[in-house]
Order: sequence, then C-alpha cells, then structure tokens
Amino acid sequence: MGKDLRRPVARKAASVPGSACVELQHWQYGKRWLLCAGQPELLFTENETNSARLFGGRNRSSYVKDAFHEYVIHGNKAAVNPDQMGTKIAAYYPLQLDPGQSVTLKLRLTDSEPLGGMDSSSGRVEPSPRPDTPSVAKAFRPPTILTRDSMASSRRAKKKLKSFTSPAFRKTSLTMPRP
Repeated sequence: MGKDLRRPVARKAASVPGSACVELQHWQYGKRWLLCAGQPELLFTENETNSARLFGGRNRSSYVKDAFHEYVIHGNKAAVNPDQMGTKIAAYYPLQLDPGQSVTLKLRLTDSEPLGGMDSSSGRVEPSPRPDTPSVAKAFRPPTILTRDSMASSRRAKKKLKSFTSPAFRKTSLTMPRP
C-alpha cells in the first residue's frame, strides 16, 4: 500500500441529454467528466481488495474491487455503492449479441463541463464555454486594449500558430544538424 492517501473521487453528475455522466475529481489532474452515450446504469465501488474473500479478514470498505462482478454475474445489488460514488466506475450496458453482430459503445472523457451531452452519431461533446472562446474572451479583456490593430495582430498570430499544428506541417521533414 502506498503512503499517499489522496484518492480520486468519481460520482454521478447531473444528467445531460442522451448520456449518463460521471464527474471525476483527481488531486493532480483536476476535474474531468466521463460521458456514456445512451443511458447505461452507472455502478460505483472502491479500489479496495476483497480481504474477506481472499484472506478471511475484514474489508476496509463495504464496496470492494469485485463489486462489478458480484453485481453483473450474481445479481448482488448490495455490492455496489447506492450513493453512486467511489474510486471505480463502470457503465453497465446489458447487451445480448447474436453471432457476428457488433455494437459500438461511445464514451468520452473530457476536461470541459458538458452542457448538451454527446452527439450519438459523432461522439462529440457539447462543452461549456471556455475563456479562450471569442464570446467569453471579450468579457475578460479590458476594453482599452481592444484596438483594431491589436485584434488583427492577435488573429494573425493565432493563424500562424495553427499552421504549425496542421497535418501538412507535421508531414514536412524537420531535421536537426548533427553535433
């Protein structure tokens, strides 16, 4: 067992259209959201070993690593956390497939708080406005700085920066001189 007692937390988030949503909070990575297209059942447990089953000892938590197996295979609903929070999450899609049949499940992990859920055809997420979007960025800039020249210069710089990340630029061969 490690000495760092900080633990990530996953909890059911407010519903977004067409998706089940989980809010994830991590001490190092910050807040993230997991969107699961459709309406799967969200199952939560802790990342704790089932000491009672393995060693005959006591479990540190009522909700242990094998909770998803207990729930899905044995129908033990008490195995998962009814408060819908924990350090482990499963999106349970009960499916029955015929031989040769396939299904695509769409999940999206994002650092932008979702507003409109996930588009079922493309898997794209409708994020909340960010400060770098034009409509929001204007609200954060002092009006005295917004001259036509400075805005034009900023647009040219952004366009130039985008050219360095374009697929065409990445295909060019950049070589470094030998030492």
